[in-house]
Amino acid sequence: MNEFWTNVIISDGGNVLLLFLLLLALSHLLVFPKNLSKRAWKKVDYIWLGVAALGLLSLASDVRISIAKNWSEIESSRAISSLERLRYFYSTPDNTHFCMQFVKSALTPDDVRERQKQHDLRCAWLKDVANILKELEPEKLPEISMDKFPIPTFDDEYLLETVNNIEKHVNWYNEDRRQAIETASLLSKTNLEKNLFYFSPFLLCLALALRIAKVTGELRHEKT
Repeated sequence: MNEFWTNVIISDGGNVLLLFLLLLALSHLLVFPKNLSKRAWKKVDYIWLGVAALGLLSLASDVRISIAKNWSEIESSRAISSLERLRYFYSTPDNTHFCMQFVKSALTPDDVRERQKQHDLRCAWLKDVANILKELEPEKLPEISMDKFPIPTFDDEYLLETVNNIEKHVNWYNEDRRQAIETASLLSKTNLEKNLFYFSPFLLCLALALRIAKVTGELRHEKT
């Protein structure tokens, strides 16, 4: 049965009812002209219960998708906000202490030139980082790693804390991004779930038809 005819049948409640009546009539062939044994009817229980369980799997996937839809929006917003915070903190290093210039005075230490050089190198590195971050589109949840950024050319331990802080923000974002992507993956049905979705009305009709036929068969046994 192709998808077109499946849609035609399940789109009309009357068609589903006719299908049920047809399956009900066919299932009664197990009763008339010759009734199944009581033992055989016990085995039919396994069949109709199994068929009904398959029909319910599509309902379970719908529940999962409904729940995941709400969580996906929340977790996607969290990941976007995480990336936007990273971009905000390091978007304009020129206007922050990251690119400050020392002013010489009587108390200026002897190694002020080396310190200024280290600060200038950090400033240049942050400008490159800022340019890379500006090209990202948070709504698309782009993948980020420290490998995307240039290698720092400064080695002052205090200044390297800036690199460590950026790495922490990147890791936080990547964790939020991973969670958002995993939740978004729950919004789509597997091929099996898609097939069960289309065939669930038929499966449930078959299960009910077998169950009613079983009742008829058991009533016939009660008369003998």
